[in-house]
Amino acid sequence: MACAIKHNTCNIALLFFISPLFIPAFHFCAGQIFLQQANFLIRQQAYRPAVDALKKAEQWLPKDSAVQHSLGVASLALAWRTEGLFQKTHYSLAVKYFKEAAQLNPLEPEYAFSLARIIELQEKSRPDDILAAYRRAADLSPNSVQYLEQLADKLAQFGRQDDLLTAAERLGRIAPNSYSRIRSKPWWNPAVEKQFARGLAQVASHGTDVRTAQKAAADIIARQGDWAAAAEQQRLALTVDPQQNSRAEYSQLAAYYLHSKNLPSAFEALLIGAEKEASAAAVLQSVVAIFYNAGQQAALPELYRLLRAKRAFSYAEDIYLAELLIQRRSYDFAAELLNQVIAERDYLPKPWLLLAEIYRRQQKTANMDAALAKARLRMEKFNSDNTAPAVRLPLPRQERHF
Repeated sequence: MACAIKHNTCNIALLFFISPLFIPAFHFCAGQIFLQQANFLIRQQAYRPAVDALKKAEQWLPKDSAVQHSLGVASLALAWRTEGLFQKTHYSLAVKYFKEAAQLNPLEPEYAFSLARIIELQEKSRPDDILAAYRRAADLSPNSVQYLEQLADKLAQFGRQDDLLTAAERLGRIAPNSYSRIRSKPWWNPAVEKQFARGLAQVASHGTDVRTAQKAAADIIARQGDWAAAAEQQRLALTVDPQQNSRAEYSQLAAYYLHSKNLPSAFEALLIGAEKEASAAAVLQSVVAIFYNAGQQAALPELYRLLRAKRAFSYAEDIYLAELLIQRRSYDFAAELLNQVIAERDYLPKPWLLLAEIYRRQQKTANMDAALAKARLRMEKFNSDNTAPAVRLPLPRQERHF
């Protein structure tokens, strides 16, 4: 009996010492269950049930910043979905919850950003207070592009040009891959572009994303018209992790060389890039666009002869290139390609049909009729040899004259 009493006394004593550790852990687990449930409901846009779950979580975790922040998110969403007094009530609660979350965890950038957004929505907020809130979110996460871009948007909105230039330089330094996105911003201008380029130069000197920075710098330099310098920047970019180089990146390098009239280097870049593309059609489409955009279409036949030999292109690629050239109104080279195909494969109807289209555009009616007749004969022979129903070739569309 004495032993049993002693054993129970030990259990009570042990429970007395363990309970201060166990109870907080139990509270945390219970609160987390309700918090996770509420966040799931928020993602499902079920905001009223989410608030109910968060209120239960708050009972277990009364000073938890995550609970307060989620309450703010749900309350703000409800404010957008209601009107009148209910809207004001939900909005006031959102302000309260976001402030509480930021106070409980002042080093969390997401909470600072949410607080900045709610401050901006308040009617009597001053620009300085709004900007200070957004600046705090950006400073708490110095490598976050999202918060810095939002700060830049607000700086532009309130006309803080000097601070915007500072933000642009910082964006170039920490996020060179943001260039293709932010250059479409309404606040992007030559001064901002210059500061962004200064940030890119710092990446090229000290950062890790050198490749992306140099490619962005090349584009900025090209937009300023210094094609040779742009080509050099692009070339340097492609020496960083060269296993990542793509056909599109070599095509961009070739475009810079073509604009600077450096044809040998452009040819070399295009030939290397062509090896990285399985689709012959994609290669030809890219090549034609590059030469015409640079105004160097006269050099296209020479490049195509090199490309044809390197890629072992056949008559099919000749016909496809001829089609692309006809669309560009480059009839001489297109006709040359088609006649080469006809010399080797006179039985094919398509080259004759494309020649007919060239003649139609050149208003050479007799030549067009002769080419169409030859195309029709070859199609009929093809159908006969294959015991297939006769296929009627469509005539090229006629020009309308008004």
